Amino acid sequence: MKKTICAVLSALGLVVLAGIFPATAANPEDGKAVIVSLVTDWRNNGQVTDEDVSRQRLDIDRESRTVTQETYTKHGETLKESTTYEIDEAVCEAFFAYLENELKVGEWKDDNTVGVTDGSAWEWIVRYGDPQQPEKVIKGDQAPEQKDAIESHILGLAQFKEPPKVF
Repeated sequence: MKKTICAVLSALGLVVLAGIFPATAANPEDGKAVIVSLVTDWRNNGQVTDEDVSRQRLDIDRESRTVTQETYTKHGETLKESTTYEIDEAVCEAFFAYLENELKVGEWKDDNTVGVTDGSAWEWIVRYGDPQQPEKVIKGDQAPEQKDAIESHILGLAQFKEPPKVF
């Protein structure tokens, strides 16, 4: 109930005083915007056939504690498969804490494109629960140095049928 009241007051642009209501994604105690979801979108822009997986998208949602994995063929245009997995609450919170506190994705450069690649590219859409900072889009064509740790954290979210491609 209190969370709903906070959301309504925030939507109306009214100030919610700290201490009256608990912290929410739009009103965290430390003043930092909280990540509410992460969408990863990997594409193979190289030479692929119509049957090859050419795009994979993950939508990791903190509130619903789910991750949806979508696989596309025909140069990213045809949805081949979509599967939604539930995430354990503690695992989900640990993942988003990792994004916010260890990786500090909010501080990453928006464009990490270097121009010389194997044809693959990635994009992350980091969504915040703060209307003043609704989302941050980060893209690149080479994996960041934390690639292995990031992929390990993502693989720990669910028992994926196929390992997701992130970078």
